[in-house]
Amino acid sequence: MTSAKSHRGKLAGGGSVAERSPGFGFARRGLWEAVLILAFLLVCGFDILHHAMWRDEMLPWLFARDSATIPDLFKNMRYETHPRLWYLILFGITRITSNPAAMQAANFLIIGLAIALFVRFCPLPFYLKALTVFGYFFVYEWGTLSRNYALGVLLCFAFCTLFPKRGKGYLGLAAILFLATQANHYAALQVAALGGLLIFEAWTKPELRSRIRTHRWDAALSVFLVFGGVLLAFWIGIPQPDAGIHIFDLGLGLGVKITHSFIAFWAGFVPLSEPSLLNSWVMGMLGHTLLGAAELRVILGMILFPLTVVFFWRSHPIMWTYLGGASLLLLLASVKFNNYARHTGHFFLWFLICLWLAHYFPESSGSPKTRPFKLSLSQKLFLCPLLLIHIFDSVFLSIAGYYYPFSCSKAVALYLEQNHLKGLPIVGYPDYIAMPVAGYAGVRIYYPDTRRWGSFVIENDKRQTDWTEDEIMKSVSEFAAQGNHDFLLLLNGPLMIVRDNQLYEVRQLGDLHEEASFHPSMVGDEIYWLYRYKTPPTSSPEPSRAP
Repeated sequence: MTSAKSHRGKLAGGGSVAERSPGFGFARRGLWEAVLILAFLLVCGFDILHHAMWRDEMLPWLFARDSATIPDLFKNMRYETHPRLWYLILFGITRITSNPAAMQAANFLIIGLAIALFVRFCPLPFYLKALTVFGYFFVYEWGTLSRNYALGVLLCFAFCTLFPKRGKGYLGLAAILFLATQANHYAALQVAALGGLLIFEAWTKPELRSRIRTHRWDAALSVFLVFGGVLLAFWIGIPQPDAGIHIFDLGLGLGVKITHSFIAFWAGFVPLSEPSLLNSWVMGMLGHTLLGAAELRVILGMILFPLTVVFFWRSHPIMWTYLGGASLLLLLASVKFNNYARHTGHFFLWFLICLWLAHYFPESSGSPKTRPFKLSLSQKLFLCPLLLIHIFDSVFLSIAGYYYPFSCSKAVALYLEQNHLKGLPIVGYPDYIAMPVAGYAGVRIYYPDTRRWGSFVIENDKRQTDWTEDEIMKSVSEFAAQGNHDFLLLLNGPLMIVRDNQLYEVRQLGDLHEEASFHPSMVGDEIYWLYRYKTPPTSSPEPSRAP
């Protein structure tokens, strides 16, 4: 008779499931899992409550909020290279409310569901799951910051949860994987490797081949969904000819590509931030670490990579799957200008996914007796310090977020509301700095470099984000000449003048005077100086007003 402690069961698709959280009875295990999930939600929820969203979070919300229809949304997003699933979800939410906090609630729900699946169904020991879920990537980068990455985590974890049922058919799994490809490009690369695993297993197992022969259309549609989704994600990622921002450079030299790849790999497993509350997230985001020199991090990444491969040495299908997915991620990292923490974390996520799936395959040993995959003591001892580093970063960023605003945009919007200034036209420069204020205040802003009223940024080559102060003041004069006698100017730095070869901050310049300033912030350039231009009206043309 099988005891609860050594419970194992045969999979529909072959192989066996290793015991889940050994040492716990079923009832007690369920209680501890519920406590762990609740604890994660409390920690992540605390961080979200103290988090002011920055431009990368607010841009998708503004696309969704200020697009009348889905075709209009796709038209406005023509310069965006991200897949569209997150934007479609936000479009639905903005039909209900215009409060951007709803996006944070949606992301909180998504990451919460992902963690619940991981804690409940992942066969890793309970203490490793507990160390993992409180790490930097899940709590902060994908949990506190509302982006499209938590969606990819949820869908990949949903695939792992349903993987044991693959013997009953592939269409459900394929649908999940298709949705994952439309979350972000990193999830799409993981899906490509997972699709390869399904094909390899179906080819090598007679019982699965037999089922595919009798369900050809099911199998064909599944393949189309998985790999069609991958192609669609990267087709969307092709930039427009007149795009102003390019995130990939295929012409980089081999040495630069190798450097990018292995620094990114190292940062995915060892996300060390700078020892400063204000700089911690920005430095971590840019891939900086306490270790300093890039050459050292490249070497450490090259050492770490084969060490992670060894984890799957006894499970050949998963080892090749891990190598395939990691190679695709390395390839993507090699041609990106910047590999931020939200990107590099997918190396660790992929490692975690493969650890989960490895438990569904017997060890590939020469012995006729099959044994379930199991982490060795040395592997557990290797993992625990890495996971503790993740937790340290998570705690450090939570403390920083409590003491300092992530962005000052929310404070600006609150100031406008409390001082009855929301009705005034706002000139904002540069546009990407003013954008989150437009999101929080629920207004449109005049962007002088492209001479348009708007909220979201249109990232084409007509934008000019490096104006001098003379050019900014010229745009203010032009706006006033259109009949605007009372309006606000929003900048991310004070107005300065040169006097006796020294720079001095200007609090008043003609009809322009400083209203308020907002600083510091964890995102170093999302600090604000708010000026008010006010002059007696004259007989002039009708003033420009925000639509």
